[in-house]
Amino acid sequence: MDALTTRCTSHGITVETFQQTLKDQDYRCRICYGWITEATCHIDHDHETGFFRGLLCPQCNIGLGNFHDSIEFLERAIKYLELSHRWQGMQVNLAQVLCGRPTTSGTGPCRISIEIRPCPYH
Repeated sequence: MDALTTRCTSHGITVETFQQTLKDQDYRCRICYGWITEATCHIDHDHETGFFRGLLCPQCNIGLGNFHDSIEFLERAIKYLELSHRWQGMQVNLAQVLCGRPTTSGTGPCRISIEIRPCPYH
């Protein structure tokens, strides 16, 4: 048995299904649309049911694994990124705010930097 047959069999699909899926996906990862080949792609499946979902690049497959295939975790990650992108340009850096204490160099009052950021939970 060759390596491809072994990979396919271990994921419950046929070589024909694998090759047809690769063609149907236009040799692109189902998530990021990056290029994949027969040798580089990962056979993605539901770890609870064994259901074959498609072919992914290594990075997207590892990403799903790191999130434990959890829709809830992925939704939280999306919300986290959306919040950070929304507020990134609105952060107020109040550098040069005097704190009134002398610096160790004795050159005058020290300066602190204050950043105003949104509460990540609202």
